[in-house]
Order: sequence, then structure tokens, then C-alpha cells
Amino acid sequence: MAFMETELAIVRPARPRDACALQDVHELAWRRTYEGILPFSDLQRNITRRNVRFWASLAALSGRLYVLEYEKRVVGYMTLGRCAGSSRRCLHRNGRIGEVFSLYLLPLYQGLGFGSRLLRFAASRFSHCNYNGFHIRALEDNYGACRFYESHGGRLAFRHVEIFSGQEFTLLSYYWPLKSP
Repeated sequence: MAFMETELAIVRPARPRDACALQDVHELAWRRTYEGILPFSDLQRNITRRNVRFWASLAALSGRLYVLEYEKRVVGYMTLGRCAGSSRRCLHRNGRIGEVFSLYLLPLYQGLGFGSRLLRFAASRFSHCNYNGFHIRALEDNYGACRFYESHGGRLAFRHVEIFSGQEFTLLSYYWPLKSP
């Protein structure tokens, strides 16, 4: 693939009309990322549930779903918001914390700087909203994501075990402190 100028990529709030593209990004990214890690039935179930209707509803309601558009094509997405659940308990000492709940790119666009673009956007949004920091969780077996977060300054904040289909998986939480704007 030819050199791509990632700074020409646009990060914008998702719209319901992005639903088909979001479904494609989700399916292709999840298959590339989680085949061989998650049980096949769980992988299939997650992909099937995230259909066009799901993405259209999320885009219409949430205000937390952003797409990465390059040359008028949706090539990635992320969801972000206030840190929730068990993550909040582990990070509460740091004040108001944000969370990137998902960050995925079409496989063809991985490793080219587009993920960095999304991560910078997330940091900027959280900083603008006066968060003290943010975190992202990744399966420990998702080596590509873990290396990516570590290479972008994410510090391992904690790890915990979750069970999918009776199997234990370790989730790692990477944390970035932020300065106020």
C-alpha cells in the first residue's frame, strides 16, 4: 500500500448512515484481532450482535462513538466516555478518569499511524473535558494492542481476570495521565 498521510484522516462523531461501514470495520477487525484468542462461538456472537441496526442506534444516541474517515471512507472507530465499572474502582485515586471502550481499524489500515491518530483524538477530548487521565483495556493475549498502547506511553495500571465461555482471560488496563488544557 502506498504511503498514507494519516493527518488527512478525519475523526468525527458517527452518524446513523455510517452503520454499514461500522459493521464492516467491527467484523473485520474483530476477526483479525480475536481469532485464535476468543472461543469461536463468542467471537461469532459478538460480531452477529453488532449488526447495522446496533451501529445505527449507537450512532444516533450515544455521542460517544467516533469514526475515523480517510478519503471519504470509514476505516476505524472508537467509543469513549467516563470510566465505568470495575475500572473506576481501580483508578479512583486519580480523580476524573475517561475510558476508551473500543478502538478498531480495518486490518488494511493497521500499523500505518491511524490508531495513533485516534489515540491523540481521545487524549485531546478527555483533556478538553478536564479529565485527569484515561485508560484502555486489552486482552493480555492481544499482543499487538498491548505493544501499541505501551509504545504510545500507556502505563500498565492493573490487570484482572474475566471469564468468557468458561475460560479465564486476563485484561490489562493501560493508563495515560493528562494535564489540564
